[in-house]
Amino acid sequence: MLIPSLKGVSSNIIAVGVTTFLVAISTTAFYSISPFYLRDFLGISLVSVGLIENATEAVSQLCRLFSGIISDLLKRSKPMFFLGTVLSAVSRPFFMFANNAAMVAVSKIFDRLGNGISATPRDSYAAQNSLPGQRGANLGLIMTFKTLGCVVGSGFVAFAVKFFTNTSLRTLITYISIPSFIAVLVCWLCMKESTNSKTAGTKEEPCADNSFEWKAIIFLPKIYWGLLAIMGIFMLSRTPESYMLLSLKNTGLPLWFCSGTIGFFNAVSVIVSYPAGRLSDRFGRSKVLLFSFATLSAALWCFSFNSCFWGVIGVLFWGIQRTTSQILSVACISDVVPRKILGTAIGLLNLLMCFANVASGYVCGKVATRFDFYVAYKMSTVVSIIAIIAMLFFEKYYKKGANKRI
Repeated sequence: MLIPSLKGVSSNIIAVGVTTFLVAISTTAFYSISPFYLRDFLGISLVSVGLIENATEAVSQLCRLFSGIISDLLKRSKPMFFLGTVLSAVSRPFFMFANNAAMVAVSKIFDRLGNGISATPRDSYAAQNSLPGQRGANLGLIMTFKTLGCVVGSGFVAFAVKFFTNTSLRTLITYISIPSFIAVLVCWLCMKESTNSKTAGTKEEPCADNSFEWKAIIFLPKIYWGLLAIMGIFMLSRTPESYMLLSLKNTGLPLWFCSGTIGFFNAVSVIVSYPAGRLSDRFGRSKVLLFSFATLSAALWCFSFNSCFWGVIGVLFWGIQRTTSQILSVACISDVVPRKILGTAIGLLNLLMCFANVASGYVCGKVATRFDFYVAYKMSTVVSIIAIIAMLFFEKYYKKGANKRI
């Protein structure tokens, strides 16, 4: 066995965590320098840069749904996760040797395809390789690996740009491509497809027919659709992170500090992801998910004060909710949805979150333009409180449905 298991954590979970960590290093570093490479090295216009970024991100979000459906059809999550990891790695050489906007677009499409294709099978694989009492902890551990990779990737670029000023951006891209190719090897050699149906999380399911049926989408449990609706309201209240950086700059904080907040809230997420998952296994998913909702409300409320002090406190709360909400929403869905359609269910969640993010960004942008950022934050705080109230009413129905399946 190339990757050993740890106490309470299987080698499969560690393998997917390490793969995610390596891809996150490469992707975060890649995105930290790509805007400067496009504008300063290739001379591509800001309009073209914006169009490429937005179009490829839309492709990524759509792939999250279809990769989940294909995983369910194949009854295996590893193939789609591996394909996404390969596409992310292949995108780097395309970008490195690009000399025009078309080649850049191809590179970005490969990268975002890889990101979108791998996201849903990764969560589905983790849930299927976890016992019900360890599911939250395992999802939290994988998110810790991913967020730590984001911190390492952004830190590497900052260090290289600061202390190796003679290094060209093209050379830097060569270096940051290495982790993504190592990730391909780890995924191929160390991740094994689960054949133990007991990890599906139910008493009934080991004997059930695990073949995928399209009509099963329509007959997903009512509890699932309720969770989806509440997560939609929650995501509508999440303002874009770029607005957070801009609003912090408006409070008088220096540019270096505002830029560094991305690393700060990612570091907070590294610390809280695994404990949040463990707590959800012990005390119940809905209680910890409510806490995640509350931390978002607290963050938005802090940002609405137009204060340096409260802005920094808000960043702390933002880091807490950023990954815990994703971990717990996937864990909740895994508790109530049959294994044979789990990938599709998670894909639908990701697609809903995509549309909700777009809607939130558009509305908040309009409000901030006409009034101020702080009015937008107050409005978003109200929406987040609505999500909390809805979850409080829904909690007892979720517990009943989860208890029937576990």
